[in-house]
Amino acid sequence: MLFADQTIWWIEILAYVFYALSAISLAYSVYTIVIYAPVAGKKVREFIQRVPLADKLVKNYGFRTLFMATATTLFSIFVAVVHAWLGITQKSIWYGALAAYYILLVLLKASVILSQKRNDVCHEKAQKQSKSYRNCGVFLLVINVALSSAIAQMIFDNQAFVYPGWTVIAFALYAFVKIAVAIFNVFKAKGFCNPVVQAIRNVNLADAFVSILALQTALLWSFGDESINVSLFNTITGCAVSVGIVAIGVVMIIRSKKILEKHNG
Repeated sequence: MLFADQTIWWIEILAYVFYALSAISLAYSVYTIVIYAPVAGKKVREFIQRVPLADKLVKNYGFRTLFMATATTLFSIFVAVVHAWLGITQKSIWYGALAAYYILLVLLKASVILSQKRNDVCHEKAQKQSKSYRNCGVFLLVINVALSSAIAQMIFDNQAFVYPGWTVIAFALYAFVKIAVAIFNVFKAKGFCNPVVQAIRNVNLADAFVSILALQTALLWSFGDESINVSLFNTITGCAVSVGIVAIGVVMIIRSKKILEKHNG
């Protein structure tokens, strides 16, 4: 009994020592960051200025938007191929509909990116950009047809976005970040007088809506129980996402029409 009490006493002493060391380490870390962060930031800025691509990415918002759109388009190609392969091998209409959605998404992003490159050498740049913006809105309505088909399969055939194990938590974090960034960029793009950049941001927002639906179905599949009406939740969120994408497309068409009438007038 005495030995046990002595052991507990030494454990308490060690705990206090570790707490003190942790506090000292935290204080020193904060001190180091405060002292050296400006110097490190200056070094990073000098490095970025020496690399033309990095410097342009930092300073040119329009170029940064197109660069990131190109990167996400390449990733969407990979996702489309995976879903198409699953649809064929598993004879699944659900994966087939998702593949169609991602293929259309790739075509939409690629058309917007290429239109910006054509507009850069076009004399009627503003008018061409407005037409690209309008076409993007129309294409969003077309994409919504494929998405609605996938949503219908999800509701009636009890399909879902499934992620193995605890990777669903990582996807949840990714989805929240994606949604927040998409909303932020939509508002930021309003102050940037380039309809093509605004179109890309609107497409990313529409894609973020789909991430909301994917996140919900994945969480319900992984952590839901029989007391939850999964079909009802999927129906409500699916309809909301579909209506949201239609709204984005319609607003883009109406807005582009007003801009074109202003230019023609």
